[in-house]
Order: sequence, then C-alpha cells, then structure tokens
Amino acid sequence: MFSQLQFYSCSSFQASYMRAVKAYNDGDWQLCVNEFETSLKQFFEEEQKCRRVCEDKLNWETFEGANPEITIIITSVFLSVLRCKHDCAKKLSRVNGHDVVNRGRDACQAVANSILLNPGNPIMRRNRLFYSKTYEKDDLFKPSEEIIEFHKRYAIERLFLTFADERFKFEDSELPAERVDDRLPLDIIVPINDDFDYSAIDSELLSEGECSTLAVAAIFERKTAQQKQLLVEVTERVATRYRTRTTFHSLSCSLDPTAPQCPRHSLIVSIDRNSCGAFLTDPQPNTCSVIFCTG
Repeated sequence: MFSQLQFYSCSSFQASYMRAVKAYNDGDWQLCVNEFETSLKQFFEEEQKCRRVCEDKLNWETFEGANPEITIIITSVFLSVLRCKHDCAKKLSRVNGHDVVNRGRDACQAVANSILLNPGNPIMRRNRLFYSKTYEKDDLFKPSEEIIEFHKRYAIERLFLTFADERFKFEDSELPAERVDDRLPLDIIVPINDDFDYSAIDSELLSEGECSTLAVAAIFERKTAQQKQLLVEVTERVATRYRTRTTFHSLSCSLDPTAPQCPRHSLIVSIDRNSCGAFLTDPQPNTCSVIFCTG
C-alpha cells in the first residue's frame, strides 16, 4: 500500500522514511508504522520551514522590462513568493503496515489520505476496495484533518497560480484584454469526497484467455495485430475503471526484472496462468507481466 515519496530536498524525514522502508522489507510492522508516521510529521515541519524561507526569496525574472504599474509589481512579488511556497511539497503518501499490527482504523485513514493526494494510483483504489470488504464501514475512510488542510491549501494555490499564468501576462507593456469572468471570484471550493465507483474494479482486470494471449506475446517478444489490439483494449480498460491517465509500458517475461520507470505510478499485472490478473508490487523473476504507467 505504498507509493514512493519524492521530496524537494534531503532532510531528517528522509532518514525516517528509509528506516521505515527497511522495517517494511524486514516485516517489522510496528517500527515501520512508527517511522512512517515520524517521517510524515517531519516532512510537514520541513515543508513549513521551506515556505518561511520563500518569504525572503524573489524571482527577479518576473520584473523584466519597464513595469511602471505598482499593481503589476506587487502582484509579481506575491506570485513569486506563492510559487516558491507551492513548490515546497510535491507528493505525499502512506504505507501499508497499520493493518498488520491491528490498527485497521489507521489503515483505512492512511488509504483515504493517499487517495485524496494521489487519486490516480490504482493500487490504492484496490486497497480501498479490500479494506471496504474487510471492515464494511465506509465512514472509516476519512482523510485526516492535517492531510485535508494540506490538500486544500495546495489545490487553492495551484488554482490561483494557473489563473495568474493564463491571465497575468505582461507583454509589450500591456496586459491581456479583460474578460467578463476576470472580475468574478475564483471558485475555491475543494472537494474531498471520494466518489469513485469501486464496484467497477471488483471484477478481474484480465480473463484467463487474455492472459494466455499476452503471455504468448511476452514469451516470443513479438506481437500480432490481435495481441496489439488487446493491449490497446486493456490499456483503455485500466484508464476507464480507475479513472486515471494510462499508457502501456512493457510486456515481458524477464529473468532479470527491473523496476519500471514511470513518471508517477506503475501498475504491474501478472499474466501467468496461476496468477492471471494479480497486481504485483514489483516485477518478479520468471514471471510474465504487463506494465502500465498511470496517474
């Protein structure tokens, strides 16, 4: 239940993160949970420090050319600081480990936190479905207040920066022509409800026949027109069911598997007869699989 954390700089929370990863690999679930929670707390502390530093930094490229308008100068200063603050945090997620130490409520909240921040991760959607069946209480899947506050702030900052990038362009000593909606207040309502249709992912992603067809292509490292079409259909199936941008990455039966290099998330699906359609954490040796990049 874990997707990689990518942070803006090396700091103390990364040490906690790496200790948590080691504990996860060693099966030390209690230590794993403790270290990940410590890492998350330390990350928020570092993120706040980064945002404070931004108060003293300006991007002077925003002041190119003659800019006599004081409103333009003030807005440029504000945007420079806000963009710096907004870039302090990139991605957050949590790890599977709570459930193993009988902390089901925490596990459900961890899933909800991750989905709120990374809704395009199919693995987390599957985890949500699993825990829903296990506990049969949808009200357990509520993100923490800390994560909600972080998510809302990040979304509103991104909304404002996008508006400024589109409408605040000072070119040839002029701003763009004013539009009617320029004077309307921005809609800053940030939805946090999970309206995903989990019944859509309750059935198997691949049939035995489809796994067999793809396995043949992987073994011989050649694809017929039928096999290529099947890959297109399965890629679209993943995108539709999980509501996420999906691209085909690879199809192989590698003896020396390496982790796929996807920009955000990777979805590794077994096409072996005994585990057809199963989601894998990593490519496995002597196992045929199809890999997609999602998110």
